[in-house]
Amino acid sequence: MKTLLVNPPTLHKMQTFEDLNSVAEVVQVPYYQRLVSSDVGTSSRRSTFPGEHLGLQSIEASLSAAGREVELLNACAEMHSTLKQALDAILASAPDVVGFSGPVNVVGENAWFARKLREHGFAGHITIGHDFATLNDELFLRTFDNFDSVVRGEGEQTMVELLDGLELGDLSGVPGLTYRDDRGQIVRNRPRPAIANLDDLAWASRSDTSQVLDCRMSAALWTQRGCAYRCNFCTTGEVPDQLGFRGSDRWRRRSVKSVVDELENLQSRFGVDHVTIVDDLFLAKGETGTSHAREFAEEVLERKLELTFMIDCRVDGIDREVMALLARAGLRKVFVGVESASETALLDLNKHYHPKIIRERLSILDELGVTTAVGFIFLNPTDSLAGLRSSFDLLVDLDLRTPHHFFSSLKVHPGTTLERQLRAAGRLEGTFPFFKAVYTDARVARVARILGEVAALTNVGGTALDAETFYHAFVRWFPTLLEACQDGSGDDREVLGSLLAELGLPSAHLGECAHDA
Repeated sequence: MKTLLVNPPTLHKMQTFEDLNSVAEVVQVPYYQRLVSSDVGTSSRRSTFPGEHLGLQSIEASLSAAGREVELLNACAEMHSTLKQALDAILASAPDVVGFSGPVNVVGENAWFARKLREHGFAGHITIGHDFATLNDELFLRTFDNFDSVVRGEGEQTMVELLDGLELGDLSGVPGLTYRDDRGQIVRNRPRPAIANLDDLAWASRSDTSQVLDCRMSAALWTQRGCAYRCNFCTTGEVPDQLGFRGSDRWRRRSVKSVVDELENLQSRFGVDHVTIVDDLFLAKGETGTSHAREFAEEVLERKLELTFMIDCRVDGIDREVMALLARAGLRKVFVGVESASETALLDLNKHYHPKIIRERLSILDELGVTTAVGFIFLNPTDSLAGLRSSFDLLVDLDLRTPHHFFSSLKVHPGTTLERQLRAAGRLEGTFPFFKAVYTDARVARVARILGEVAALTNVGGTALDAETFYHAFVRWFPTLLEACQDGSGDDREVLGSLLAELGLPSAHLGECAHDA
């Protein structure tokens, strides 16, 4: 029994099957090519974006250790430019079991592949994992009837037992599996306990690492699983609750020795001089939150490893002493989930820190010479105009000149606390799996609507605007937008026209604005 594990090409985000059916053979710029070109932290050699799918690599390693035939298709690393190209690769593999992975962004692609496999006569088992499927397992199977099962949570042992169960013709004893039985009924097996010792897992297979490096993406490493926090919009903190994990099981760690042993192996096998650590939370505030990071840095320094690395952390987890130690060990870039400078938004997002600490903590990284990539949600559905102004001022102070920071809006991931809160308040639009939040303040909603129009202006007349020119014009214009939304003056076309004037563009670029006030 052959298993193929698939990371979809991520060419069409947040699209339905019907949308994708008409563009399956339309050539797109490969996803990893877009990421490399957009990475502001790219050196002359390599992007800091991680290109490996370590979840699938870990499952591949576990299946191989169990004596199973398994392949991994990372369509992103293969630089696939059409859905049909990826589908042909899946069919050419001639698998008996296909396992997909991916967040809600690519559910359309995964559903398209599953249906096309059935149309080509594939009668094998199709399963899917990842946070999105875990949090919505039964609803997912009811919605997408070409899938046979959902692997909830950690998939290494569940996939081994799934294959055993398929051979025996009985899946009822596989913990962590939700499946469709012979009568078409959805059965939800008991949860699988958290893996007690993460060092017991085989190292990631690294079967696509050479391809990833050829794409100028970074090799990746994981050191921990889960998260100690419960931000209401995030799937990472939601999954442990759904799986019934409590206490220390919510945020578990590999031993530092195992992590650095694998790091040395990566260096010797592939010659990597940079690695991106993909833990959703590498460190947190307090002794418990920083001890693992300290031990990791000390071990890297003890072994005299010559490499650089990147991590993710919360803004309140930035500690000068710990970051200085990590910088000595090779830390060169940190992705920081700042999210907002609005007190209202941070409270509603359940972030548990005050915006006054943001500038102070980020300045620590700047003083240490560590590059910062900021995660930001500029438009939040419960925010106020004052909160938007605070977020705008922060982005300007930080000199973040990429337009997407000003256009980013809160995404509603199905199965999260945020989705439940919005549904209970009657402020959720859309149908599963694509939802949108309804703004509580009509003035903020107008800001969001106009910014949606502005986003289209970053590529007008068929020629992309110079980013620097656009940034300076936008910064001069945004207070005008807030004032117009505050007092209700002007219609949307007039407000957008004032931005065009700042850009020195003729009003013909405005086109038809469908959302006049």
